[in-house]
Amino acid sequence: MFVRKADIPADIRAKFEELGRDAIRSKYDHVVGVRGLNDQDKKEEPLGEGLVASGREMGEWLAEKAAGDGWWLKAGVIVTVVSALIAVVGAVVSVMAAWH
Repeated sequence: MFVRKADIPADIRAKFEELGRDAIRSKYDHVVGVRGLNDQDKKEEPLGEGLVASGREMGEWLAEKAAGDGWWLKAGVIVTVVSALIAVVGAVVSVMAAWH
């Protein structure tokens, strides 16, 4: 459920945030597609401004982001279920009040 925060240098992490998930996913897919999963750290991918990142760093950052998305999805489901339960209880109470 929780992903440990990856050991990624702050300047590279900031560049990942600047570029966004789609750009990093594209670079990561290229790294995995060309080099394979076992060779992710052998060559680094340029990010611009003299920064480079390994496939491992990109994969770990993407995993962190995916874990965050999962949390929001679960929180949304919980809020929806609680809201539905409150609505049902309110309806039952109003029906019971009308009978008396």
